[in-house]
Amino acid sequence: MDQFRAEAPLGMVTASAVMEAGGSDARIAIGLEQARLPPPFDRASPGEARGEARLTGAGLEALSIRGRWPVGTLSLDGRVPFEGPIALTGRLTAEVAEVAR
Repeated sequence: MDQFRAEAPLGMVTASAVMEAGGSDARIAIGLEQARLPPPFDRASPGEARGEARLTGAGLEALSIRGRWPVGTLSLDGRVPFEGPIALTGRLTAEVAEVAR
């Protein structure tokens, strides 16, 4: 298992990767703590985001991303192939009054 942690402009990034035994695929996970939203939503308090996927020779499979902030949540699921169309389903839930400030 490889692990990584660094401060980035949008928050503290953590990442890990694990190779599956006997295979060429890897499970990867990425986290963002104290995640700051980009303008114009940057007035909101920081939140957190987590993502994980299986890295294969064809792309990112079983991709799952979840984010939570005081003003709303974000989720993305699907696959991101190295070639061909990206297939993602997303959901954004937000407190309209807070976002509109």
